[in-house]
Amino acid sequence: MKASVKSSSIGDTSDKSPESGSGDDAGIEDDVVPHELTQAAEVDDAAEEDATANKSGAADDTRESAGASKRTLSRIRSRKARLAMEITLRQIKFVVAAAVVVLAVLLGLAGYQYWSVYNNNQQVDQTQSDVGRVAADGAVAILSYKHDSIDQDLQRAQSLLTGEFADYYKDFTAEVVSPAAKEKKVDTQATIAGTAVESAEADHAVALVFVNQSTTTIDNVSPTLSASSVRVELKKVDGKWLIEKFDPV
Repeated sequence: MKASVKSSSIGDTSDKSPESGSGDDAGIEDDVVPHELTQAAEVDDAAEEDATANKSGAADDTRESAGASKRTLSRIRSRKARLAMEITLRQIKFVVAAAVVVLAVLLGLAGYQYWSVYNNNQQVDQTQSDVGRVAADGAVAILSYKHDSIDQDLQRAQSLLTGEFADYYKDFTAEVVSPAAKEKKVDTQATIAGTAVESAEADHAVALVFVNQSTTTIDNVSPTLSASSVRVELKKVDGKWLIEKFDPV
């Protein structure tokens, strides 16, 4: 009995071959491999989720960056627009101010020119009026006298003359006119029919005087009428117009 048991034990031992042990290990490996694959898949899924999250975060960052860039560009454009508007407003103000200044200058120049022309015209008109009046008064004084007041009449006329003509008139009236008027009782009166100023400058003028003259003498008490014209040249001396030439024409 003991021998058979041993034989049997030995037989059992010999029945356990390497192939039998290899089968058990394969079973264990079959149980281990799916678990490792699951872990790998989980790792892959986690990595993919991380990659997706990273991509999503990157996309969010990109969108946020793009939005920030757009907002920055918008602010820059808004600032540029405000600056452009401010510059435009300043330019408009400058142009308006310059236009006002130019307009004021033009109005001032126009006013000054008008005043100058008006004043000059006024002066010319005044000069012509003065020349015409002095020429007419001088012609009347030179050609009018009475025999009984001839000295005073000739002296009054003398005060209206100047230059060589004043000297000539003084000598001629003293030597010829006064003695003849006293002797023949000559009375003569001139009246002015009209005057025309040919030229009038600051200190020299020429006028044409049209004269009607009435004369009586001791021999002819009826007035003798005559008409004549005289070219009168005047010179301003110490602010006063005086006759320097008196020529019948």
